[in-house]
This record gives sequence, C-alpha cells and structure tokens, in this order.
Amino acid sequence: MNKAFTREPDEPDDLRCPRCGAIGSPVSAVTIAHHLREGDKSSLSNDACFCPTPTCAIAYFDRFEQTIPAERLNRPVYPKDLNAPICACFRLKADDVEADAKANNPAGVRELIRMSQTEKAKCEEKAADGRCCVPEVQRVYLRAVKQVAR
Repeated sequence: MNKAFTREPDEPDDLRCPRCGAIGSPVSAVTIAHHLREGDKSSLSNDACFCPTPTCAIAYFDRFEQTIPAERLNRPVYPKDLNAPICACFRLKADDVEADAKANNPAGVRELIRMSQTEKAKCEEKAADGRCCVPEVQRVYLRAVKQVAR
C-alpha cells in the first residue's frame, strides 16, 4: 500500500519523565522563567513539563528528553523538597496543613482556598508545576485527618 494513504501514529499527548516515567504537568514559559537560571531556560523546548514524582531528581523535561534536575532550580520546590512550601504563593507548608488537620482546624485550608481566588495568587508563575496548590493541599489535609482517625 502507498505510504501516502497510511496514517502515522499520533504522538502521545502525555509526556513522561525520562527518569521515572511519570506523566509530566505541562508548564508555561512564565513558570520556567521563574524557576530556572538563565543558562537553563534555553535548554528546554516550548513543551516543557514538570515531573510530579517527589523522589525523582528531575524537575523539568521536554519532548526531546532534555532535563533540568531539581537541584538546579532557583529555590527548593514542593514536592521535590517536602520542606519547601506546598503553596508557593502564600508560603504555606505541608507541615502546617497537617498540624491543622490534627487539630481539627480547617480554617487555614479555607483561607488558602479564598486567597487562591484573588489576584495575589500567582500560581502559573510561582508554583513549580504552574498550577494551583489547592487540590494538593486538600489531599494532604484529608490524608492527615485519616491518620488521626486511626
């Protein structure tokens, strides 16, 4: 059959980290500009992704398997460093979220949700994955609540 009438397989939409295989979170140039040093910014293509695996050394990668390790970021980021703020915009740490859960005090999470809906939230820029932290904060809070209930 003539190749002109066959279809090449589409490339997968989900880019996977070349080190751990996790599906990456696509990030914008705004995110990259905030987290990478000048020399590293140009080494990634426009389809850069953040590797969400806490134990993987890779922070950013692209379709061409160019990588930037977490140790070369401008500052430590969650979840690569669990001591870094879980919320980069308002500097909330996972330990604070867990402490609130253990104290049965959802006020901190509620305040974060409220603040995340204001102009002060700069998630695309400040979050390593370019996304709002609220789903992750809620996950950490609920996980801590379940641990207390045991």
